[in-house]
Amino acid sequence: MVSVKRVRGIVLGLMLAAGCTKAGRSLVTANVEADSRVVGLHRVEIVVKNEAGTQTIKRQSFDWTTAASFGVYLDSGVSGSVALTAEGFNATSATAIAVSNRQVVAVVAGQASAAVTLVLVPGTVPPDLDGGVGGAGGAGTGGVGTGGLGAGGFATGGSGSGGSASGGVGGGTAGTIAPGTGGQGGAGAGGAGVGGTAAGGTAAGGKTGRAWQGAALAENNVLMDDYYPATAVDAKGNIVVAYVHGASVWSNYFSATTGKWGTEAAIDSRADGDAESVSVAVDKDGKWLVVWDHRYDKTPHGIWQSTSTDGVHWSAPTAISTTGTLFAPALAMNANGVAAVTWTENPGDNRFTPVASVRVNGTWTAPRVLMMGLDNGDRNPVVAVTSAGDAMVAWESDADAAASYSSVFQARFSGGTWTATTLVNSGSKQAFGASIAANNAGQTIVTWIESTASVAELWGRRYPATGAPEAPTKITEGVNITYSPPPAVTLDNNGAATAAWAFEIKQKYNAFTSRAAWGQAWGPAMAMETDDAATEDVQFGSVIYPGLAHDDAGNVILAWKKRTGTRFDMYARYFDVGAGTWAPATLLETHDTDGTNETSIYAPVVAMGASGVGIVSWYYGWEHDIWANIYR
Repeated sequence: MVSVKRVRGIVLGLMLAAGCTKAGRSLVTANVEADSRVVGLHRVEIVVKNEAGTQTIKRQSFDWTTAASFGVYLDSGVSGSVALTAEGFNATSATAIAVSNRQVVAVVAGQASAAVTLVLVPGTVPPDLDGGVGGAGGAGTGGVGTGGLGAGGFATGGSGSGGSASGGVGGGTAGTIAPGTGGQGGAGAGGAGVGGTAAGGTAAGGKTGRAWQGAALAENNVLMDDYYPATAVDAKGNIVVAYVHGASVWSNYFSATTGKWGTEAAIDSRADGDAESVSVAVDKDGKWLVVWDHRYDKTPHGIWQSTSTDGVHWSAPTAISTTGTLFAPALAMNANGVAAVTWTENPGDNRFTPVASVRVNGTWTAPRVLMMGLDNGDRNPVVAVTSAGDAMVAWESDADAAASYSSVFQARFSGGTWTATTLVNSGSKQAFGASIAANNAGQTIVTWIESTASVAELWGRRYPATGAPEAPTKITEGVNITYSPPPAVTLDNNGAATAAWAFEIKQKYNAFTSRAAWGQAWGPAMAMETDDAATEDVQFGSVIYPGLAHDDAGNVILAWKKRTGTRFDMYARYFDVGAGTWAPATLLETHDTDGTNETSIYAPVVAMGASGVGIVSWYYGWEHDIWANIYR
């Protein structure tokens, strides 16, 4: 049988996190922008010096994609005022091609300082961000001075002899990366000057005009460890990230209007809960749902939920179920707000069962045991909800007490009742690692892994909105396919499915995909990369974590961890459904603040909204902060 590590990624991550601390360190954050004259920018270095600028405290390098926020951690011994600058480099030169203004921030050990803005302009001399002076006015309004090269610059309007002088254009002209600050109005003989303004432009990127915005902190509470983000995107491009914060559940909201993250806050602040397995979903009306569990040995044990109409203010947590030992809930919700949750439950006899509940018209149904348990193995249930409001759950379990192998089963909630449990796979091979997806046409697909002594196979089965399912179809096979987490699958509204997984090739794991139209054969396995150095090294956990998401048009985002040398970084590729091609891989982050200790990315997740806005979120195994890169 193919060798696999039957260890849940969430357990492994918690074990690693338990031995880490960041007490006493401070964080300084810089919002870095680049003037349009800076060409060929490849990476940025944030330089932290003493206030006088005579001593370098820290220099940290980041890959550049577009304007982004970069955080630099400082040792606990650093306090008082420090000066920040940014230097920009192209792909080949060791000498900076651009340099930013200088900003002074106050550092307090163990806290995060307020973010400052650094604007890169060509050259090696820090720019003067004060704008020019407007020309003298005639009989009426004064001249308009040109503003500085980035946010924070301003211009002074010229004087007018008859009326108010117009202010300068502030902080960069329209079409640059960030909005500028209004200019100072010039003195006028007839009245006060009028401040100018500048509008921010839109980042370019492909025919959609979208691009990855750069890795940034999705929360700024650096005094508490944060783990296991979950994320969802609404139809307008607003985003919620929910995550485990210490022992409780917190979230943050990204506004599509402002293009900024808000202030993180608690959804469930009970410190004695030891929260785990957070999930989040949103419907077409922008109503959000978060589900999580509290450990079985804690006072608020069970499966819990909270809702929000704006992604910021959340209802008081209420329990979906608190009976037995419950863990690892999975959540799905359709555009109309019909939601379903499934989890594994130990009823007290160590025979673990898959259980589910469905929210119909705002009310959760009584928990349903989908199959009696035979052993104490995790059922690893997954769930999807169709446009018609049917919920389908798939899980792994032995077929009976005499079975020597596990199989994949499913049950469907339709018309207010649950169907009988049926087998998904066929044959006598070991079957496990189920994934599931549904679309707005009411169709559903389940994928899973089957293994023998010499080969691992990825299989799929399609379930139409009505009628009998198709027969199981083998998608691909190889020496080994990782299953923790299992291969990902997504299903667009036209019935086209995309599967993603990690193949072991010469003891290294690389990301692969395959696509299939509804009712058609799966395409050949396509390598998304060929040079990943990831191995089954438990230090880094769960190998490369490929994840998928799609928008209403059928475009797809694939995101995965890629090991280069001794470290992991996040990468993504974009499938343009119109062109029928995958774009080249994009590096989403490079973050190595603590040398050998900071070589791990954990629990990456990907989501995409109906309009095409996407997000990849993760946390680092040393800092324990939630990061994200947004595609918009």
